[in-house]
Amino acid sequence: MDRFVHKEKNIYEIFSFAIIVFYVIFFCIVCFLKFRSYSYVDFDLAIDSQTLYNILHGSLISSIHRIVFLGNHMRLILFLVAPFYFIFPSPLLLLFLQTIFLGLTAWPIFLLARDVLDEKTAFFIVVLYIFYPPLAYLNLYEFHPTALSVFFLMWGCLFYYRGAFRGFILFSSLAMACQENISLLIVMFGIYSVFLKRRFKWFLVPFFSGSVYFFLSVFLIMPHFNKGTIQFVHLYSYLGGSFGEIFKNMFFHPARILRYCVASKNINFLVLLLSPLGFVPLLGGEWLLLNLPIFLQHFLSLNPSHTQVIYHYQAEHIPFIFAGLIFGVKRLFLILKSGEKQKNILYIVLLCFCFLSFLVWGPYVELMKDFSSGRFRKDGMDVFRDSLIEGIEEDKGVMASFEFLPKLSNRRHLYSFHHLYSGRYTFSQKKYTLPEDVDYVIFDTSDRLLSAFYKRDNYLNLQPLRARYTPYAVLGGVVALGLKEKVKNSRDLFQVYTPPVGDIHPASQKAMGVQPWSEIRYKTNISLENSVLFQGINCKKEKGILEISFFWECLRPSHRDIWLTVGIYDTSGHLLFRGVVVPCYLFYPTQAWNKGEYVKDNHWLPLSVDSSLQQIRITFFDMPTGAVLGKVVIDLDRTEKI
Repeated sequence: MDRFVHKEKNIYEIFSFAIIVFYVIFFCIVCFLKFRSYSYVDFDLAIDSQTLYNILHGSLISSIHRIVFLGNHMRLILFLVAPFYFIFPSPLLLLFLQTIFLGLTAWPIFLLARDVLDEKTAFFIVVLYIFYPPLAYLNLYEFHPTALSVFFLMWGCLFYYRGAFRGFILFSSLAMACQENISLLIVMFGIYSVFLKRRFKWFLVPFFSGSVYFFLSVFLIMPHFNKGTIQFVHLYSYLGGSFGEIFKNMFFHPARILRYCVASKNINFLVLLLSPLGFVPLLGGEWLLLNLPIFLQHFLSLNPSHTQVIYHYQAEHIPFIFAGLIFGVKRLFLILKSGEKQKNILYIVLLCFCFLSFLVWGPYVELMKDFSSGRFRKDGMDVFRDSLIEGIEEDKGVMASFEFLPKLSNRRHLYSFHHLYSGRYTFSQKKYTLPEDVDYVIFDTSDRLLSAFYKRDNYLNLQPLRARYTPYAVLGGVVALGLKEKVKNSRDLFQVYTPPVGDIHPASQKAMGVQPWSEIRYKTNISLENSVLFQGINCKKEKGILEISFFWECLRPSHRDIWLTVGIYDTSGHLLFRGVVVPCYLFYPTQAWNKGEYVKDNHWLPLSVDSSLQQIRITFFDMPTGAVLGKVVIDLDRTEKI
């Protein structure tokens, strides 16, 4: 009988280990495919990857932020990761490491659940963890040291429950090294120990070490290295102009704090965190209270991303939610006096909650669609991007838009294009200027995250690029610029013709047959709000690329920033290209055009199949509002307005 019980225990351990291995392998594959296909479209992965590169080369500077990396966050854990980066110097190391740590977190969850409940229930909770949608989103969104803290904090919870002081202190220290705010969680363990009437050391060491670490990090070390560049305090500006004022107002105005905490965005965030687990963690509420500082940090922030599960901000919550789940299940068993039948019913109910969330708003269904649609397969644009990166030496400084940053991160001088485009540093009002040591600039006008920083006058911030650099490669919305004195074969992105003062009026000029450039083959002459005249296009196809020129005339100044959605079809009606075309590549938007100017805008669009062209469909829209201003269908043998 004992042998049978022991064998059953081993089975649940084996099943748990197997599902962990499945998770790690699956997400390592997904991370690799995302990385290969330029599908990491933020700068977090590149920041930590480049920081590790610089650590190994004797520097603590994060050039993307242009400060010592400890001025952004106290991520001392990167010093422990650096030796591994020396062995495998690639952002993939960070993605794989994050996946392994998140997967292995299931093991301390299993051990804690086994200690509190039993092996079968422990395995069941591991299943809930592995298929927990916020975990998947965390794993898929870039790399963050706080993701590693999930592993350390879960072990800390286990050792705290077991009363293993040394193990608790070890993993608490590692968790604090991931980011400065985690030290507040360790402080909460110390306070909780008072209520549990534990020995004095359980209060003193966590409370004192966490408090000192937080104070040194937030009030001394980070400000010293930050130098006012990244201004996190602005995220809480309604509470005060400094962290001191913020903490003071939080203490003296609790009603105001409560009002912000129950805002709909925060309630929705809680629902998404707890609903996959049937809200059972609420029954283990003392563990959720340990996480109160992080809840307040995110609930009170003006940054809406802090309360969205598609990013990484749920990382610090996950260990305490699952500790709460374990003790919540224990209390349910006690309340219901559950036998085996009642336990099985509870398992089924919780699995229904989990898999309903899994199907309705989890990332897995979209991942399957991405796999089936070939989104993660390398296409012609990816090959073009690879060629651009391979052509840049490691010792050259580069400024790039988000998708390029990870693969360019193994260099000392790397900068994010969005800082120049927006004119400001991240979370800051500090003006950003073009660094002097930039040799190459690569950006993608179709970068969706870049559009989040859009303002009508952002193009003014890009004018220093036109003075110093010239384009040498263009495809789709991707533009590569090099120093003018170094580029041999440049590309002409656009031309602007302005009639001389006193010259013939443009209307008379056209009547006389005078044009600033050669004949337009496919004429349209569509007036957009009587401000901009779309005259037509010229195009030619060569080796799967359509070289197309858009011809414009400015009839009068316009407040519209006109962009185009272009669809290209072959003779069989198959779609060969569909994408957004930005006139003059962000440098000279339509709202900056002057009356009487003619603009020739040149683009090179990749075609999915090198076949005969039949039709080009264009929709004109205003970028800020999305308002459709007009449409046209251009056939190769005739032009038809719609």
